Amino acid sequence: MPDSNQNSNSKKKQIQEIIQASLPPMELIQQQLGSAKSMDDFFGKEGILCRVFGHTLEKLLEAEITDHLGYDKYEAAGRNSGNSRNGKINRSSVGETEIAVPRDRNGEIGMPPI
Repeated sequence: MPDSNQNSNSKKKQIQEIIQASLPPMELIQQQLGSAKSMDDFFGKEGILCRVFGHTLEKLLEAEITDHLGYDKYEAAGRNSGNSRNGKINRSSVGETEIAVPRDRNGEIGMPPI
């Protein structure tokens, strides 16, 4: 039986992999940073920070609900299970960034503080 320390390390590694996979290539980030002309280009509703952070946060939330439910999005395993993903989109913000928050039908997984 794996100990909780091993599970914690495994979770951390999984989170790091998700973050790394969801970030755009460094070249693209550098190009966008180079083309920014104002603070709004960095921090505005459609700014670089919000686009990168919002996408990464959505990926982390999607991974969390996949782990909670025990099956991937669109998998047949979730159909008629009584607790599946629902299509509702909650909106949250970091500044003005909107993200789609995945939810399970029974509401057993809580919304993390943002």
